[in-house]
Amino acid sequence: MPELPEVDRAADTVSDVAKGKTIEHVDTVEDTIVFSGVDHETFAKELTGRKVLDVKRHGKVFWLVLDGEGRMPVMHFGMTGMLHIQGQEPAYYQRKPKDDEKEEWPPKNTKFVLHIAGADGAPSTKIAFRDPRRLGRVRLCADPEKEPPVSELGFDPILSMPPLEEFSPLVKKRNMPIKALLLDQSFSAGVGNWVADEVLFHARIHPEQRASALSDDEIATLHEKIVYVCKTAVDVKADSEKFPDGWLFRHRWGKGKKGKAPSLTLPDGRSATIKWITVGGRTSAVVEAVQKAGTDSTGNSRSKKKSAKKAKEEEEDAEEEEAQESSELSEPPTDDDEGRKKRKRARKASKATTASSSKPTPKVHPDSDPPTDDDEGRKKRKRARKASKAITASSSKPTPKVHPDSDPPTDDDEGRKKRKRARKASKATTASSSKPTPKVHPDSDPPTDDEEGGRKRKRARKASKSKTASSSKPPPKGRASQRRGKVEDEESA
Repeated sequence: MPELPEVDRAADTVSDVAKGKTIEHVDTVEDTIVFSGVDHETFAKELTGRKVLDVKRHGKVFWLVLDGEGRMPVMHFGMTGMLHIQGQEPAYYQRKPKDDEKEEWPPKNTKFVLHIAGADGAPSTKIAFRDPRRLGRVRLCADPEKEPPVSELGFDPILSMPPLEEFSPLVKKRNMPIKALLLDQSFSAGVGNWVADEVLFHARIHPEQRASALSDDEIATLHEKIVYVCKTAVDVKADSEKFPDGWLFRHRWGKGKKGKAPSLTLPDGRSATIKWITVGGRTSAVVEAVQKAGTDSTGNSRSKKKSAKKAKEEEEDAEEEEAQESSELSEPPTDDDEGRKKRKRARKASKATTASSSKPTPKVHPDSDPPTDDDEGRKKRKRARKASKAITASSSKPTPKVHPDSDPPTDDDEGRKKRKRARKASKATTASSSKPTPKVHPDSDPPTDDEEGGRKRKRARKASKSKTASSSKPPPKGRASQRRGKVEDEESA
């Protein structure tokens, strides 16, 4: 992300080509994310025809001071914003993208182009504002220094660095890692990730050391190195090739390459290794040979050795962590960025799932609410008990039959019907399998249709004879009939 030195270079560039000249017209591209609080057409309309009186900066924000009535354009680069003057090399933050080799105008990812009138009939100068990842912001403010975001920023190390006697209390009252404090834009405007690491390296202070625990000597050294690093970088127009050889910036970009940790040579000739830790949610470079962690450090993962997998994950997330200084997010423009974000989200989801699955589910009884004396508490508990009983009763009831004219069954009804049909089919199969199988001689031929018919007729005849014989038999006599028949037989004899 462009920090104080890079933004100062951009402001100087605009001042060199536009100060004292008129904006002939403005070309804009609609972008509701980058243009904040104003649409692109209004932005172009309010700037056209006005003269650039000055270019100012505070922290990472810069703006144009224009004549006449109307608001001033206020710009923040975000993570990948930059200015590009036609015919000149773009002012990249750290390295030139591979897909930006060919000259074209307007260049890729342009949000607006200022056409600055040339002197004495010379061609106009074109200044393009580019932002590939759309994390920058373009606003219009009537009085930029008295309105957000500028009014919410802390001191600027170049423009308004407080004296040591004022700086020291500001540090001591903050009980947080010193690296996190330096990144707080309401404390020190313009100090970003690489500037903070550079300052702490030169001050020989570990980034996890708590600000409130720093000694007076450490605070004095910190105050000095903030000014030293920012002023040195600004004096060389943020050209990293001109930074001193002993600076951390010259060596920090080799992270993760060829499986070796980057190293640098200390002023005393010793070789030291750059390690990576996370402080305040940001990846931080630290040289433990000179930056010793005190007893009051936050003790984050500095002392723990990282596995190869974790190191790879942090490598993929390094650029994503830089975006935390922007207040709003947008869609990444490249597939690589999207891939890194997907993998990062997957890792977070996996960790969250593991943590949630390890927690036992608490059992909640209907009467678990603490009893109170008021009626409302008793009513709540009573309703909870009724609901619990209703759920138990409904689960024990058989499934009701659905009338043909009733509403169509839902997925739950359909599921119950399927299970019922399956049970019936299972019972029918069991019943049929329990019937004895007729014995068939292994050497007999299978019966033909004529034989089968003959057997049926034979069984029918037998059944008919059985019925006829049973109907011709006299009914059985009772005891009275038997006695009367016996008397008649004796008389006849």
